[in-house]
Amino acid sequence: MEEYVELACEGGSEIAAKSPVHAINLIPRDLPPEILSSIFLFVPAGESWTFTPLVPIRLSSVCHYWRDAAINTGTLWSTITFFGRHRFHIAELFLSRAQRCTLDIVLFDGWDKESELQMAKAVELVLPALPRWRALAIDLRDLTGALPTLALILAHCRTEPAMVPRLHSLILAAVGDVVRTDDIDVVQTCVETLRPASLSFCGVLPDTRIPYENTKYLTLRCLRGGAGGLQIGRLQGVLQSCTRLESLTLYHAMRETGNANPVPLILPALKEFFLSGGSVTTAKLVLTSMDAPSLRSFKIRFHIHKVQNELEIFLRRHGPSIREFYINKFTPHTIKFLYAIPNLETLGFIGASADTSLGELVAHLRFPGLDVVFPRFSVFDIIATRLRAAAVDSLKEIVELAPLRSLSVRAGSGYATEEEQARDRDWFCARVEVAAWNLCYNEVDPRTRCFEDSTIKNHAYIS
Repeated sequence: MEEYVELACEGGSEIAAKSPVHAINLIPRDLPPEILSSIFLFVPAGESWTFTPLVPIRLSSVCHYWRDAAINTGTLWSTITFFGRHRFHIAELFLSRAQRCTLDIVLFDGWDKESELQMAKAVELVLPALPRWRALAIDLRDLTGALPTLALILAHCRTEPAMVPRLHSLILAAVGDVVRTDDIDVVQTCVETLRPASLSFCGVLPDTRIPYENTKYLTLRCLRGGAGGLQIGRLQGVLQSCTRLESLTLYHAMRETGNANPVPLILPALKEFFLSGGSVTTAKLVLTSMDAPSLRSFKIRFHIHKVQNELEIFLRRHGPSIREFYINKFTPHTIKFLYAIPNLETLGFIGASADTSLGELVAHLRFPGLDVVFPRFSVFDIIATRLRAAAVDSLKEIVELAPLRSLSVRAGSGYATEEEQARDRDWFCARVEVAAWNLCYNEVDPRTRCFEDSTIKNHAYIS
């Protein structure tokens, strides 16, 4: 991207005097088509953007020069989003230029109820490219439009078996009220036919009748609690059906009120587990009942003091196999969790503000316990909403005290002037490999994107 910014400045644009961040933001409106074309020529042939956004990319929202250049560079975009009254002719033009690129199809939100045929029309447009589909995200909030659309896709798969795609990801989403899949047979048939490796329920309750034997990556996100919410027994049944599950994400998964009976939850193939927010009861149950002998990566962003005992049980059971551990707060007690992970390679912070946590980690590195050996992690990764100068000072001490091989810093905002930040980055680069240094970071992992307002009860803020 730095080359693109340099190219923009060489073009004589007035953005040359601005920071690189401003340059990137202003490129679509300020650059002439000749420079835009040169920028797009930097895109290697045959490569495409792999991120599947859950918000629409509207090519018409920038100048027509940018849109024309993007459409003419089929290797740059891989996602086709239909949102409300989207201009279908732009998607048609894109499909004609995209050649054999894999496609991520997003049928999501904004549908005009007075125009029920819009979603079906969108699907008909992209069905000829069905074998190239890599991901499908569909909004189930309006079942009267969504279910016929799924039925249309399935009918095409039945009549043209050779066209069935090797779908990697299927996202079933609903904004607002939770959608139940108990009586939606078409969803069950859809999973059976498309056999996605990655299955995500976002505001949509999973059902035990859906086949999970091919599911390697499962995400349950933004599930509301209370009456009609996720039942613990249902969650246990779903997870027990995932015999090949390698990655599990529970993100703001609430539960229906009631008691739970703990049963062993054996996941022999599970390698990654990410737990963030949601029901304390659900978290306790999963932490105490899970048995995943192959677990290598564990990330938790939770009110740790509420699940402290259960987390200790979990780490005693899985600590020897874990190589990557992320947590949202380092305290004198949570730092002791690290002693249960003797083979730790990557230690990460994932939270709001890293100041206090990094200070606590420095204090422990200076005066480790004498009775046990503190794990010698070689990679340190920080993903923070805010980063202040105090955190950077603590980070410098960590680099001096720990035998680090690699360091990554990603934060949502800077902490000083650009010159000071550049000097700090140079300081770190002189002592350790800096794999990432991004102070304008926005979370792009689709598993962690919320559909709900973070201020409501079910999405309580976690620091």
